[in-house]
Amino acid sequence: MEANNVAQVMLNCSNRWLGIALDYLGAIIVFVAILSALITASLSPAGTSSSLIGLAINYALLVPIYLNWVVKLTAEMEMYVGAVERIQFCIESSQEKYRERSEVKCE
Repeated sequence: MEANNVAQVMLNCSNRWLGIALDYLGAIIVFVAILSALITASLSPAGTSSSLIGLAINYALLVPIYLNWVVKLTAEMEMYVGAVERIQFCIESSQEKYRERSEVKCE
């Protein structure tokens, strides 16, 4: 495989692994929310309403979506900051004098 393809495959694998890990984390959060709702409903049936339990489960189901969104935005922000750092480095570095020489050497 070419170096370009290896980098693309590694990026794709890491993205899929991160997605699976975040989905598992979200599933655990939803499971804990449902389990705590069941325990609360069984211990004090008169004090809990089904609408509040449904609302809690609904909010717990939204956690994995928000978790994926936060990770994606954090990765994009890190990428953009890296681009700004590269531009800042290019601005601060001295200009090359390749016009005085007839050849350009890649270092």
